[in-house]
Amino acid sequence: MSIVMNHDDLWGSRGIYKNSDSRGETFRQPGSVEFFDAHSGREFQVNAGIQVHGGASRDNVRLKKHSVTSISTADSIPRISSLCCKRENITISRTAIPPGRPEIVIVTAN
Repeated sequence: MSIVMNHDDLWGSRGIYKNSDSRGETFRQPGSVEFFDAHSGREFQVNAGIQVHGGASRDNVRLKKHSVTSISTADSIPRISSLCCKRENITISRTAIPPGRPEIVIVTAN
């Protein structure tokens, strides 16, 4: 899985990493989520909003690695959760959301 973002949106003074303990749409930045499964050949790319996910794990002093949430509103693409599975270092979870509603995918930092 690859998450691609503008450098400043991730690492800048108003980026999601430096402000990992901040919440809300203000701290959701645009990005691209791409997935390539070498075993099945399945792949996808979706433009989505990316934000840091979690509670205490958002603290940059305690942890240097953070989980992220991807929010996609495109209905014309396959649902991310239907294309992914649990891998060694990536856990993807999703709450069932009806068609026409945003898909929220959480990528956990293991």
